Amino acid sequence: MKFYAAFVTLLALYQQDATLAQEQNYKALRHRKLFQTEPCVLMQRHTQYLGDDYDEDEDNNRGPVWDCELQGHDSVQVGASEGAPIMVLVDGLTREDMMENKVISGVTTMVVEGGELGNDRLFIPPGATKRFGRMPGRGNGNGNGNGNGNGNG
Repeated sequence: MKFYAAFVTLLALYQQDATLAQEQNYKALRHRKLFQTEPCVLMQRHTQYLGDDYDEDEDNNRGPVWDCELQGHDSVQVGASEGAPIMVLVDGLTREDMMENKVISGVTTMVVEGGELGNDRLFIPPGATKRFGRMPGRGNGNGNGNGNGNGNG
């Protein structure tokens, strides 16, 4: 009987240690920063508010919202299955960036040095270097789709 009680106690301690280790791994993963490594394709999103969803007092007319379709390794980093693109909201892209680089939805690519991925967003830190290019075979741009094109399409 004493052997059984000792075994149950050891098993309980082992399970407690395993649970603690899982929690620590989860916290470490949750706090690990993910950075953009490959160009993403910029996509403009338009939202129309109808019926009860429209509120004149709210800022419903913020202008276009920009998403970026992550590719390859970046999409896998944020949880997509291998090779599947995934959309994230772009946080920090300015109107000046769009005008200066002649951004075209679905054609223009962008890679940001130090661009952070997380919470379904691509966060562009203030002062970060952004490189724009074009998707091959889309639009009339002269970029090569790897973020190194000049964006003058």
